[in-house]
Amino acid sequence: MSCLLQCRPPGEQDETCEDLSSDALKAMIREHHALVMRSLQKQQAALDALRGWRRADEPDYGDGFHHGAKGAQGEISITPRAEAKDPLAEAAAAQVSLEELDRLQDLVQGAAIEPQVREPALATAHEEASLRKSRIASRIQARVHKTRILKQLTRMEKLHSFVEEGPLDLLAGFVILINAAVLIVEQQLKGSIASGALAMEAASGSFMISQIESDAFEVAEYCFLFFYLCEMAIRIGVLRKRWYYTEEEGYMWGNFFDIMLVGFGVVDAVLLAGFRGDNYASTQLVRLLRITKVVKTMRLVRVMHLFSQLRSMVDVFRASLSALFWSMMMLLVCMMIASLILCEACLGFIVDSTQSRDVREMLLKTYGSFTRAMYTFFEITFSGGWPALIRPLVDDVSVYFAIPCLLYVVVVVFAALRLITALFVRSTLHALSNDAGAAVLERLQHSAELQAKLTHLFEDADLDQDKSLSLAEWERLVKHPEIVHYLSTLEVDVHDARMLFQLLDDGDGHLSVQEFCEGIPKVRGNAKSLDIVCLLHETGRIRKECQEILTAVQAKS
Repeated sequence: MSCLLQCRPPGEQDETCEDLSSDALKAMIREHHALVMRSLQKQQAALDALRGWRRADEPDYGDGFHHGAKGAQGEISITPRAEAKDPLAEAAAAQVSLEELDRLQDLVQGAAIEPQVREPALATAHEEASLRKSRIASRIQARVHKTRILKQLTRMEKLHSFVEEGPLDLLAGFVILINAAVLIVEQQLKGSIASGALAMEAASGSFMISQIESDAFEVAEYCFLFFYLCEMAIRIGVLRKRWYYTEEEGYMWGNFFDIMLVGFGVVDAVLLAGFRGDNYASTQLVRLLRITKVVKTMRLVRVMHLFSQLRSMVDVFRASLSALFWSMMMLLVCMMIASLILCEACLGFIVDSTQSRDVREMLLKTYGSFTRAMYTFFEITFSGGWPALIRPLVDDVSVYFAIPCLLYVVVVVFAALRLITALFVRSTLHALSNDAGAAVLERLQHSAELQAKLTHLFEDADLDQDKSLSLAEWERLVKHPEIVHYLSTLEVDVHDARMLFQLLDDGDGHLSVQEFCEGIPKVRGNAKSLDIVCLLHETGRIRKECQEILTAVQAKS
């Protein structure tokens, strides 16, 4: 291009250079305008996402730009409303006149520069009182808003909210705990009555007991059963198909377990009522069927799901059932082999009439059959009292019994049990690591706690209550050693307050709640590999653009 310009006359060459410079300047201004508009749109989208942080009396100007004036300082902030992207509208916006663009740049610069020279006054007792009043007012407004939302809900929506969002679960858990307490008291009273009857039998020689059941406990059982039936009917009526199947979790086996327990309650209350009479305590069938009443205490498993830690333990135990099954299979094989060996070895001593009768009875009791030997080795394996069961064999029968017994203790009791323990620990850690829901909840809880701490710190630092922090307010905050130590517990290094403020700021000279709460977690700890890669990529892009600008300037000169 420089060669073409040199071939033209001087007058035409100057006019051409001026035209090219004007076109390049207009293009750069339009690009800058487009960047400013995109930045403003992003800020407005973020502010719309944080409407809760706005003041209650902030006016709304409808579509277009949103103007907000703060106090008497004349601060002006312009944030465009988030609208659907239209290619024709973007093209028209790109052709904005230079006068309108200059006015827009003056407004943006005024909004960015004026807050930097503004010095807020020191916090007074009146300001602290007004801050407390504003917090109380915000809480009242939140409660009023929640009440309005509840009034707008229909009856069916309220019922869905009552069933799905937890109140019914909490109520059912509370009733289950009361039911368990009633069963404990009932069994304790029955034991006391039976103990008194046995004491009277020992004293008088006759066993007499009038009634072991109580009418009060019978009425309580009917009340609990009625509540469980109503709860089950409400859940089935509201959830319908989702009561037994959902696409996320599949079949709801917990609900099937609940209906099974309710069925046991119906059996106990209805079918057993005909057996209750004078000879109730002596009826063998009733004694067996009364176990259904104890089975109902398994409802306590439902209460565990109301607490996150207990729920995690139940989930881990359920995930470890496979490891438990195969571990017990291995131990059963080892116990079977040892039982067969000891049974065969002790059989000769048991039938030998020349041996001591006490020793033969001891061997018959512990190793006389396969089932007795299996139970003996079960005690040796899990009770830890193997010396008391092996010592009589070695002392009274033969010292050679020490060889198979000690081999079993070393291989199974010492080695196998520890390997099984390690297997359970590994399966537990694997189940916890694969529990995506628990990991997400824990991460969200940690993030919510951090956001609450940062919000509280922001409110304490915002002395003028303008929902933003200036550089002076930030420097005044980090001058306190307690604040520095508190931020260090959050893994935030504040050795250079001005540099940290510039990192968090988007260029307007103030930190909003969004910038502060989103920026602090990003500067926690050491730099991540992804951040370094992004920084290198951005640096390379800027370097490439600077090289292109330098090449264009050299070509024009």
